[in-house]
Amino acid sequence: MEEKKRCSKCRKNKSLDNFFLNKNSKDGHHHYCKLCHNNNSKIKYATDAEFRERRKKNRLKTKYNITYDEFINMLNEQNNKCTICDKEFKSIRVTFIDHDHTNGKVRGLLCPKCNNLLGSCLDNISILKSAILYLEKNCLVV
Repeated sequence: MEEKKRCSKCRKNKSLDNFFLNKNSKDGHHHYCKLCHNNNSKIKYATDAEFRERRKKNRLKTKYNITYDEFINMLNEQNNKCTICDKEFKSIRVTFIDHDHTNGKVRGLLCPKCNNLLGSCLDNISILKSAILYLEKNCLVV
């Protein structure tokens, strides 16, 4: 006989395979069914602006070791422009934090194209110099 459990959200009895595993509960399964759990998550992530803001600020601290205020100060110091190409950022969401991958030190804020440029050359100065020489040699207009 199949084991059943009552979902504490929708109050329906469902088979255990309709519940996520949870090692901290007595029966080893979450107290909400998968459907209720997923619906609850969708609502929370879609509507909770405070949650999204908190998550963004925590990511800045954990990944780059800077606060949101420090990020905004960097943005203001750079006049809302990319450090490399000097183009204005279209939005704060497409502003990349450039950092040294060996020591984690933040170097500046970049647009997506300049961020990809540095990432593609693996932050290798000799590759960038070689690319500059190539362009100088092969381009009509410098």
